[in-house]
Amino acid sequence: MNNYTPKPWQRGECYIGQEWQGWFVFLGQHRDSCALDRSNFKAALELLLPLNTGIELDGDPEETVRVVSENHWAVGWIEWIAIHGSNTAALAEANRIAERLENYPVLDEHALSQLESDEAMEQWESWGMREFIRELEKAKLIEEGALDETPSDAIWELYCALIPSGEYYDSEGLNISYAINNAKRDGLPDKESAECGLVDAK
Repeated sequence: MNNYTPKPWQRGECYIGQEWQGWFVFLGQHRDSCALDRSNFKAALELLLPLNTGIELDGDPEETVRVVSENHWAVGWIEWIAIHGSNTAALAEANRIAERLENYPVLDEHALSQLESDEAMEQWESWGMREFIRELEKAKLIEEGALDETPSDAIWELYCALIPSGEYYDSEGLNISYAINNAKRDGLPDKESAECGLVDAK
């Protein structure tokens, strides 16, 4: 057994929500889940939904693969993939997915890369660029106001150039402190600095 294997639902201590007897709990995500967990959740659901079938429970039609959304005191909300025990094909697929994740933790490399890229740009536009500029100024790497008229995409290229390993975004978000530490050690890259108007182009 591993952390990914679908497990029969069990009523937890102090649980007051809907009962899910006869269902299996598969992958979950919550408000604070990292990009990897959210990407795997979506990729697994896309693999399982084609195997969805209908059953009748208590006289009402029910899907046998579904997302259950619940409130949680610590993380605000959680979601998990529920698979009814009657859907043996979906359970078999969930076990295959679990084996894949045990061997390699990413179900869809392209989807994860796109999600990380989208979120990195959202953070960059929201707060990251301002934080990056502020830290450059605080470290005396640029003069105050030197990037005020510089386009966001040029400053982004400067930021990325300071992290040649490509780790400009991780599970915690933008890796600005890493970029600043590299700049303190190695200086600002000439090409990107010139494109930002910080030095004369060579």
